[in-house]
Amino acid sequence: MNSETKNLAGAQTLGRAIDLLRLIAAYGDDGARLLDLAQASGYSRTTVHRLLKRLCFERLVAQDPKNKRYILGSLTFELGMAARAPIRRLSFLRTEIDTLAAKTKDTVYLIMRTGDELVCLYLAEGAYPIRDRTFEVGVRRPLGTGAVGVALLAAMKDEESRALLDRNVKWLQKLGVDTEQLLDQVALARYNGAVRHRTKGSIGHPTYGAVGNGTIDSVTGVAMTVPAYDKNPYLAVSIGAITLRMPQTRIARLWKSLETTVRRIAAIDLADV
Repeated sequence: MNSETKNLAGAQTLGRAIDLLRLIAAYGDDGARLLDLAQASGYSRTTVHRLLKRLCFERLVAQDPKNKRYILGSLTFELGMAARAPIRRLSFLRTEIDTLAAKTKDTVYLIMRTGDELVCLYLAEGAYPIRDRTFEVGVRRPLGTGAVGVALLAAMKDEESRALLDRNVKWLQKLGVDTEQLLDQVALARYNGAVRHRTKGSIGHPTYGAVGNGTIDSVTGVAMTVPAYDKNPYLAVSIGAITLRMPQTRIARLWKSLETTVRRIAAIDLADV
């Protein structure tokens, strides 16, 4: 095997290991079985087992001794602590999320797009006694999940959003997401965004809103992307509550509160650009 072939093989192995880390992150604290990771990745169980063994040795992955499921390891946390934050003023953004949660009394999420995935950066719970958290900080999901997924897809050009859904289709289907219904929701979100924002606001492009039940039937979410000047939005804010708390009359009021929050977040975040 010549050096070029070795380099290609090494790059392929690295790519597969990164794929597994992303998948394990998506399962969160519940962890993932070897079978889950093999099916989701498309790699053979032998390959997945070999990679997991090495990742565990390096402490990037850990195996729960009780249920044998795989979770992210301690080194992943340590590296994350040393990494530069993707949003330099995250502490200020948290304050805005806390304020919105206090106002609405519901759970509010700050979500970031990373490639074809979503990651929860922060959440704040309101005072309403019945709560149902649909996302946890640090957990990754395929872009297209929930109200935030619809809102971010609606902010893209049609060909870009369809290509992204093609890449995520297996993962979304596993979560019970019907991609054809999702495209209908995206089209509606684009229409609503165009109606609500016939002209550009003072900061960036129009924001887009979405309403959906996400991955849990009893919960409804509303979401808006954070304006990002001429760049594609990569942040979104979502309010989630039990469906009984989400009649159309209340959703109309939530849009106003959301828009105030996302424009304040845009002003804070873009101050570093």
